[in-house]
Amino acid sequence: MGLLVLCILDRLRTVALADAMRSRKLSALEKAIAAAEKCGLEKRLGVQLAMARRIVEQLKRIEKLRNAIMNLDQRTIAEIKSYSSPPVAVNHVMTATFLLLGESEKKMQV
Repeated sequence: MGLLVLCILDRLRTVALADAMRSRKLSALEKAIAAAEKCGLEKRLGVQLAMARRIVEQLKRIEKLRNAIMNLDQRTIAEIKSYSSPPVAVNHVMTATFLLLGESEKKMQV
């Protein structure tokens, strides 16, 4: 391939990596990282790849926490619901939980 074509392909992979990082979609991010590594762009995109890998780890942790939240047993949920005035720490955890599950920040400040 010509040098121009290689430069264009490298640029497309760089843009794809940046887009995947912004989207915070795990599968797209993993594909973009794999494509950049396969093409030997580790040196050119070292910082971006490191950031992308860190985001992948964060997304995996969030997904693990989300799964744990979704699998809470009925007894735990009943206990949380029974608080008339929950401790501050419980309030913070529940607010964070609702935010992770997609509730708007505006609703959480009621």
